[in-house]
Amino acid sequence: MLHLRMMTRDTVLRSAALAILASLLGVALVLLIVTPQGLALMHNPHLFGQDVRGWVARHPVESPGLLIVAYLLCTLVALPVWWLQVLAGYGFGLIFGMGWCILASGIAAVATAELGQWLAAGAVQVRVNQRMARLRRLQQNLGHNGLLVVMAVRLTHVVPFGLSNYAFGALRVHPASVFVGTLIGMMPITATYVGLGAAGEFGSHWIFIGVLIGLNLMVLALVALRYKRPGWFGRFGVE
Repeated sequence: MLHLRMMTRDTVLRSAALAILASLLGVALVLLIVTPQGLALMHNPHLFGQDVRGWVARHPVESPGLLIVAYLLCTLVALPVWWLQVLAGYGFGLIFGMGWCILASGIAAVATAELGQWLAAGAVQVRVNQRMARLRRLQQNLGHNGLLVVMAVRLTHVVPFGLSNYAFGALRVHPASVFVGTLIGMMPITATYVGLGAAGEFGSHWIFIGVLIGLNLMVLALVALRYKRPGWFGRFGVE
């Protein structure tokens, strides 16, 4: 009887959590479509970015925390985060924008993965189920090395950022692997979008783009080798 009550309570809590996430998604869409700020973001993103730059200059202490909270909320409801990276470029510049975005990515990834592990028996698993088979095969081929799985997903972008974190939770990837793999794997794409906001010339300069592509390919090559030739790494004691 006690076990049944606990199951009922967990079901109610999961349903409540899903209802809260759905409400947050609805609020985010309303803010984007109805409010002057949302309309400005959609129709005149450059001007909105300039406003963000001014706001960050006036609120240097609060702005990083607000970015992290916005990143976390968008990730929890599986919304894209690239626009936050562009705005971070406007507000913080290339270096600090990258730093805050990568830190926010790691925090949001771990929080969402932990929530996904708790919700794994419910509707979240159904939503990511189509991607789960692919991720499970990847996990097996990478020797169930969570860090490499996270890095591979981040570098190839085969699963959207928000949904991938829920999938990591369902796969029970260790939080440390989610955090470190996100920090490393998100660097190239984050630098691209932050660079677009920090200064337009970064996003169009061939040297900047070449360095990012080279970094992405270099890290991805190591993951691919571990995927295709796991025995090579075993010779050096690497799992």
